Amino acid sequence: MKKLVLVGVLLGVVFFNHLNAQVKKTAAKPKGKPEVTKEPVLNKIDFFSQTPDGVVQIFNDELKKLQIVLRDIQETTTYDYDAKGKKLRSIASTSKRLIFDKALNASVVADKNDYITEISLELNNGNGRHFKAIKKMLGLIAWPVIAQNETDTTFRNGNLVATTFSYKTLNEDGDETGKNGLALSIKRISPYAYVPKELRLFDPQDIIVHDNAEDVGYAVVEFMKKIGLNLLYQDYELSFAMEGELSGYSRNYQFSNSLLVTITTSALRKMNRIELTCKDPITFSKLKKALGIQQWTKTGSNPELGADFYESKNIHCNVYSSAKFIWLEIKPLEDDMTSRLENTKTPGFDNLAALYQSGSPEQVIKTITGNYVNGIKYDNGLKKWVSDPLADKLKFYFKTPNAPVAVCIFNYKVSLNDNNSLAMYLYSRDIQYLKDILSQYQNSPSRSKYVYMIKKDNNIVEQPSDFDEIWFMDRAVRAQQLAGQEQQQAETARRKEQERLEAIEQEKQKAARSMETLNKLGDFLKTPRKKP
Repeated sequence: MKKLVLVGVLLGVVFFNHLNAQVKKTAAKPKGKPEVTKEPVLNKIDFFSQTPDGVVQIFNDELKKLQIVLRDIQETTTYDYDAKGKKLRSIASTSKRLIFDKALNASVVADKNDYITEISLELNNGNGRHFKAIKKMLGLIAWPVIAQNETDTTFRNGNLVATTFSYKTLNEDGDETGKNGLALSIKRISPYAYVPKELRLFDPQDIIVHDNAEDVGYAVVEFMKKIGLNLLYQDYELSFAMEGELSGYSRNYQFSNSLLVTITTSALRKMNRIELTCKDPITFSKLKKALGIQQWTKTGSNPELGADFYESKNIHCNVYSSAKFIWLEIKPLEDDMTSRLENTKTPGFDNLAALYQSGSPEQVIKTITGNYVNGIKYDNGLKKWVSDPLADKLKFYFKTPNAPVAVCIFNYKVSLNDNNSLAMYLYSRDIQYLKDILSQYQNSPSRSKYVYMIKKDNNIVEQPSDFDEIWFMDRAVRAQQLAGQEQQQAETARRKEQERLEAIEQEKQKAARSMETLNKLGDFLKTPRKKP
């Protein structure tokens, strides 16, 4: 019996070590009682009392005990923005992404005072033993569980909340590997005690861009209570930027039953979208019914994505049933031209050139309508912009940094026949924006396709010091036109020269005839006459 037990222990040790890639070959069969290898014990540490550099050092030292080695650190800094979306020099937060071997990555986020606000970690190989050791190190094992489902577990300890979850891993081609990864996130939170400026019921059909995002958030919290979903916590507001330019702000609301609601606003804090994500199919079905979206006008579907598309007034909604995800996009009302212009993004030269070349006029109009403002005109009587269904849809408007509106016109009727080479027309009172466009043109791959002309009050100007129009003309057509004009000018000059020479010849002939007449008259006078 003792022999069977000994064999069982040895096989267990070999199998366990093989799973963790730590098989060690022995030169000879061990004598006496087998020695069981103890798992490394990581120290339990209060990470949120450390500095960011301190957290990095602790991760490095402790994970070495699991033979996990730090390979790289990627650092990111975010900055504050003023009310107009201008980037300031003051730091808002810093993030350190730690790249380890053994398919492990971690992130450490801190505010401008180096106060840790979030620690997250992902283990792509799904090593449960390593994951359990890390959870013990972070102290999560002792935290009370406040929510749990098949894939997620949420813990809370005072002003810290943590979520552990599994996820499907993907290969380099984006296909599922069939294996699950493990991840966790710990955040510092504040109690939810918001008092709304205006009490309202949450109805997705009635949201407009001017609504206060926190008031909408409060209405969402009250709405979820009515369908049995409780708020677990609210995240701090985050700003996000693209290419160094502030894009907007977002805030997460985490509810029971794995429901996450994200409310996003523009850089000017106008309501932009609401995203609802849920992993529980029963809760998702209940949510769709409560929102009433399936009674809206259905505009299409995508079977491959398992998506249905709806709209109601100024709200566009995408429902991804297979992914259990709802996207509500809030657009300005049709007559709210100021907000519609604010929602546009200022295009650079490459943006305009790429859009002009992106397809047929009909396809381009569709893109323009989705990203800029068209189909409008300025009513001088009402002194405001109004809708105009008869307006040229290739004439569109957008904001610029230093002016409320600029206009661009695309022309696809470029032709030699009518001497028309204009492809893109741009007008703005924002002189700096126009100068930036010309600077971008000089370094653009599309420069070879266009030449330009600058004007002020419809008059051509030579120096780009003061102008309000740029005419981008098709280079090939313009070259042919100029060649034709030169040929016409040469022909005109040749014809004029020919006419001049003919006129001279005519004068010579006229003079010769006059001389001949005079000679005849002289001869006549010299001839003697007989007296009568």
